[in-house]
Amino acid sequence: MVDFSRNYLDKGYMSMIWKDVTFSYAYFLWFEDEHGATLKPNEPPNHGAVLPATKPSLIAGILAGDYYQRLIETCFPRTPSGKVRCYELFLVHLGLVTSTIVLEHCRRLAVTITDLTGCIGNPIDLL
Repeated sequence: MVDFSRNYLDKGYMSMIWKDVTFSYAYFLWFEDEHGATLKPNEPPNHGAVLPATKPSLIAGILAGDYYQRLIETCFPRTPSGKVRCYELFLVHLGLVTSTIVLEHCRRLAVTITDLTGCIGNPIDLL
């Protein structure tokens, strides 16, 4: 699931929903400013081009904060450091569900996480 989503992130996609026989999966990556407003990237994270976020030594994951910092620098080249935050959310549903349900669950989960952590943020518009 993670490799699949990374492959599509490398192609410039920041949200996707896919299914197999048993599960439904969703992946969302979005950016917010320091006030919690959703930001659209100035430059897509298209790794087909040679961009700073695509250095082979950088692998996305919990221990690769540099990856996400470089991704922000790639998508928002003229924005000062620390003004943009990157969020990533994976969802797995047992069974086949509609895209509408996946999006609703994702919004609810994002709001719940925001409420629990106390971080500034708004319910996100994922697509």
